[in-house]
Amino acid sequence: MFDGLRWWLHYVEMGKNSYSNSRYLWYVKVGDNVRISYNVHAQGKGVDFKGDRYDDGIVIKDGARVGYGVFIKHGVSIGKGAVVGANSVVLVSVPGGEVWAGNPARKVGVVG
Repeated sequence: MFDGLRWWLHYVEMGKNSYSNSRYLWYVKVGDNVRISYNVHAQGKGVDFKGDRYDDGIVIKDGARVGYGVFIKHGVSIGKGAVVGANSVVLVSVPGGEVWAGNPARKVGVVG
């Protein structure tokens, strides 16, 4: 499966049984049983608008779900079993077991 997506996913480590339908993942570590929807932007390494370099990476932990069109800032982690709603802008790390949504994303509930 991964060979067909190699041009989409740059320096991405995918866990077991994880799935991504996004073409915009750079320097991201993805845990097991994670689902990442279409058009998610997550870039863990690059240059910001001021020209400063960053190399923080992004971690999406086991069982997390990331909805359509989500933007994840560098250095952020998505906790175990967390859910991020569609079109959210994640600027800070999301704790495990919580549901976050909005721009900027904030806690809107808990999983289960």
